[in-house]
Amino acid sequence: MEINKDLFVKYAEIKTKIKELEEEAKMIAPTIMEMIDSTEEGRIESDFGKFSVMSRKSYKYSEPTVALANELKRRQEEEVATGEAKFTESRSVRFDSIKGEE
Repeated sequence: MEINKDLFVKYAEIKTKIKELEEEAKMIAPTIMEMIDSTEEGRIESDFGKFSVMSRKSYKYSEPTVALANELKRRQEEEVATGEAKFTESRSVRFDSIKGEE
């Protein structure tokens, strides 16, 4: 198959733009959250969708539970090493930008 360099350039440009847009979205998210929180409904509807704030819980587990999790991880690593664990593999394109060009 002939390599189409233009496709690689386009892919790199898209991935770089996505990264830039995600950073921009992170910067404006706190202001949007404040605006949403100031409404009685807890959401803002627009012509292009609804905005609302969602919460996500994270937990800190007790020492006995952490010890069990560590033991499970150790056993999983052991099964991988012995070949007892079975795996599936998926493929995707990976792009690493040249440092300084981000």
